[in-house]
This record gives sequence, structure tokens and C-alpha cells, in this order.
Amino acid sequence: MARMKLKEDKLNEFIGGAVAFIREKEKLVLEIVVVVVAAVLIFIFINSHLQKKNLTSARLFRQGQGLFTERKFDDALRLFREVRANYPGSRAGEKALIYVAETYYHLGKLNEAEAGYNEYISTYSGGKFSDRAQEGLGYVLEERGDFQKAIDAYMKVCENYHGSYLIPDALLGAARCYEALGMWDKVKETYEKLLSSCPWSSSVPVAKAYLDVAERKLKDVH
Repeated sequence: MARMKLKEDKLNEFIGGAVAFIREKEKLVLEIVVVVVAAVLIFIFINSHLQKKNLTSARLFRQGQGLFTERKFDDALRLFREVRANYPGSRAGEKALIYVAETYYHLGKLNEAEAGYNEYISTYSGGKFSDRAQEGLGYVLEERGDFQKAIDAYMKVCENYHGSYLIPDALLGAARCYEALGMWDKVKETYEKLLSSCPWSSSVPVAKAYLDVAERKLKDVH
């Protein structure tokens, strides 16, 4: 009985100590609970706000895309720039930047288009549309008549973005620029590269036809 009494006394002492500790730390516990609840509410608010921003940016971008498809480039540009300015960290903001550059290109504003493509490449290194921006630079430089720089831009698509669906178009662009420079050996080499590396491409018939032209030109030269 004495032993049981001792155990009960120890249990009561433990419980009493625990209750006293909880009472003593009650304020601290409440403060911790308040902080945790506040953190959860802030997280929910921020997440909801981000979702709303993403939905808004995606909606505006789709509207811009529709206008771009309809070739209403001025109106499309306004929306793309709005998305880019107000939602730069969103997925739509990234896509808007590449479309800003392409819209400027269609409007004939080559300096602005070049700046847009370069901004995309520097901002989103390795981004989803990096090959598209690099090819876009090629088009701008070719349009400007800076054929050697255009060739360099086109070839970077092939060198830096293996497996890109834009490689055949980039090779066609490079071949056009070599032709403009009268470098028929390079024209021939580029079309041969397209045929050997991209036999699946819809550009193959064009490459074959122009390869024949290049070979005839080389025979005339020699």
C-alpha cells in the first residue's frame, strides 16, 4: 500500500507539474497558435492572389493571340505588352515577350523586334522559346541585309537547341543568306545538312530543289 501511495503521489506530482507548466506557458502557446494560423491565412491569400493573376494574364494573352492570328498587330501588341508589364513572372508573361518581338517584326519595326528577341534570350536562358527567339534574330538580321550575322543566328538554333523543330527552317534561312552572299559551296553544304539531319521535315522537297540549283551554279563557276 505504501508503494502504491508513493506511485500515486509521483503521478499527482507529475500531473500537477504539467498543469503548472501549461498554465505558465499558456500565453506562449497561444502566441504560437496565432502565428501559425496567421501564416496559413497569408499563404492561402497569396496563393489565391497568384492564381487570380495567372488566370488574368492567361486570358489577356489568349486575346492577344487571337488578334495576332487575325493580323491585328497593333491591338495584339498592346495586349502582349500589358501582359509583359503587369505579369512578368507568369507563364503568360514569358510567352508575351516572344510575341512582342514577333509582333514588332510583322509591323516592320526591326530594331524593336531585335531588342525583344535579345531580351528573351538573356532573361530566359534555356527557356521554352529560346530557339524561337534565336531564329527570330536570324529573320531580323536577314531582313536588314546583315547576312553573315543572320547566318550566325540561324546556325545557333542548330548548335544550341538539338532536337528543335525549328532546325529545318533555320537551315533554310542560313542557305538563303549564303546564296545572297554568293557562297554557293556553303549553300550546297547547308541543304545537304538539312537533308541528312532532318529527313522527316516538310522542308525536304524545297531543300532538294534548291540543292539542284546550287549544284548547277557551282558547275557554272568551275
